[in-house]
Amino acid sequence: MSYAVAIVTPQTENTVARSITDLGFDVFNPKLRIPRVHRGRRVYKTEPMFRRYLLIRVCEKIREINFTTVKYFVSFLTTIDSTIAVVPDKVVTEIKSRCTGDDVMVMSRTSRFMQGEFVRPKSGPFIDYTLKFEESSFSNKELATLHSFGREVIMSFRKGDLVAV
Repeated sequence: MSYAVAIVTPQTENTVARSITDLGFDVFNPKLRIPRVHRGRRVYKTEPMFRRYLLIRVCEKIREINFTTVKYFVSFLTTIDSTIAVVPDKVVTEIKSRCTGDDVMVMSRTSRFMQGEFVRPKSGPFIDYTLKFEESSFSNKELATLHSFGREVIMSFRKGDLVAV
């Protein structure tokens, strides 16, 4: 199965996704949770991953959706030969695997690693240990968790001191 790409009015992704879901279609509306600095504090903002686009699982009644039945729905993205553009299920599955239960992918603009990715220090006493990456702070630090003897210890490293395993 694949997903059709639907175009919607700007900033109405959630409304259209709810409406199309109510019609009985499977809709994937991935979002990004991005850290921002606001008044010196870290805040998280949730934004659509694909602005103005939704992914709808292709089925036999997909062409029944049109702008008259769903408010703010514009059309389907089409190819040159007027067929509906689709995204392979493999791509959507990969995106879903990186998302939480509510289709939100946690991103950090300051990090080279995804949360939960395995990393290793470049040097120091823990060079032979595999750590789980937690987060990258705005103060040039990266946090990783060491699992040892049934305990979890959060360790702090300077940016650039960790490498992917």
